Amino acid sequence: MSQRPCPILPAAVLLLSSFASAQVPVLKPCGGGIGKPIRYEILGGEANKAFVFLTSFQRGNFPLSAIDPGDSRTLGVGLDLLGMVLALPYDSQGGAKFSLPLPNLAALSGKALLHQVVTFPGSGRVFGPMSEVAVVPMEPPGKMVLGTNALMQARSYSTSVPLADGKHLIVGGGSGGLLSLTSTRTTEVYDVATRSFSRGPDMPGERGVHTSTRLRDNTYLIVGGVNVNNDPVKTTLYYSPATDKFTAGPALGTQRMGHTATFLLDGRVLVTGGLSDLNGQLAAIGSALDTTEIYDPAKKTWSPGPKLSEPRAGHSAVRLPNGKVLIMGGVSWYTFIIKIPKVVASCDLFDPATNKITPAKAMFDSRATFMATVLDNGQVLVAGGQATITATVPINRAELYDYKTNTWTRTGAMATARAFAGQGRLPDGSFAVLGGAQGSILLPTAISACERYDPASKTWKSLPNLNKARAAGLLLQLRACGLDVLGGNAGTTGIRSHELYLD
Repeated sequence: MSQRPCPILPAAVLLLSSFASAQVPVLKPCGGGIGKPIRYEILGGEANKAFVFLTSFQRGNFPLSAIDPGDSRTLGVGLDLLGMVLALPYDSQGGAKFSLPLPNLAALSGKALLHQVVTFPGSGRVFGPMSEVAVVPMEPPGKMVLGTNALMQARSYSTSVPLADGKHLIVGGGSGGLLSLTSTRTTEVYDVATRSFSRGPDMPGERGVHTSTRLRDNTYLIVGGVNVNNDPVKTTLYYSPATDKFTAGPALGTQRMGHTATFLLDGRVLVTGGLSDLNGQLAAIGSALDTTEIYDPAKKTWSPGPKLSEPRAGHSAVRLPNGKVLIMGGVSWYTFIIKIPKVVASCDLFDPATNKITPAKAMFDSRATFMATVLDNGQVLVAGGQATITATVPINRAELYDYKTNTWTRTGAMATARAFAGQGRLPDGSFAVLGGAQGSILLPTAISACERYDPASKTWKSLPNLNKARAAGLLLQLRACGLDVLGGNAGTTGIRSHELYLD
């Protein structure tokens, strides 16, 4: 049940005594739609103890030493809304749930609420562990809102790394088409609180159409992609949010772009397929790989993994609830004197326990550059994509995979056929696809249409259109349950703008 928050005077905290502190609390807000409540969940706090919940419109640097001379920390939020300070108890599991109304005031549009939780009292000090800053951007719900600030440069086929306190590092990408990308070595820091962009650390070299995977030590493994000459690379990088630096990682055995990278439950990373040569369209498609590689974090090395049942690029891979990896579809080829390109419906299943790949049930439709996700019920949803290399219109059909029975079933089709779309989850568990492209794989045309899949009714429902048609944009899943799509391209023209959606 939700607990009812009680306002307290800030000075009252000085009257309480200390007791042992333990875990660092994690604050998870969900909301931001003006006129609707914001839901909050706290995990990892001290069982049956108390916390102070702070709210602000600003980032802050108030020194806690002003209250406790022995505490060298600073608050991450401002003190402009002291009238909204709340005190609540943790439950017996060290958690809490509550909600707060958000007034229906148009003046809140474009602003953000910043929250921080501070355990109180601490062990040998006034305050105990405190959470990171959680940011809740505010906008009218159910609308695509174009940001007033833009990326410092146009980017598509980029990746992101979530940073502390509501910030994200946007990594690489570039301008141009999939087979003619002009990639960049730059990064940008996106601050959700101010919806502004600032320069991040440069990578050692240009990189786009790569993958970024979080490791257990909270570093990120950045794999493959294309360089400034649009050639696939075998280099990898580590990025550490703690030091804000990139360092060289171990090289892959084979250069690849358009591959997948999946974090395994044992801490390893499985990389599958991709293209190894972009010197011409036929050469590119004929370079689709059937190889896999596995990263071992203990040794910081790559080793060859089992082969796929056939070459794949522009495919998808998801980790199933049982820890296995389902590898689906993609662009492939067969040999008839020369390599003939094709799009496949076949699927493979990787078992980390045995390090083997076995065929899985094939999809009903051949598809590449499609959308895929694991729903809350454990089923895999795939939608859209290109059914052939030369097709000028992608498909709108969708299907569901049940890993328990190794079967596919058809489900509701999208209203708009698309490939290369941004994809994310909404608070009700529905799956959203934003924009994307029609046209062919080699000549995509960006679209602005958006929709969401409802797992309960197994149907697609409309979402408002993007303000700007965009394909291959970066869709950020915000910690406050919103979606923010950054950049992308319209044909071969890069886009710098971004758009926010709150449900």
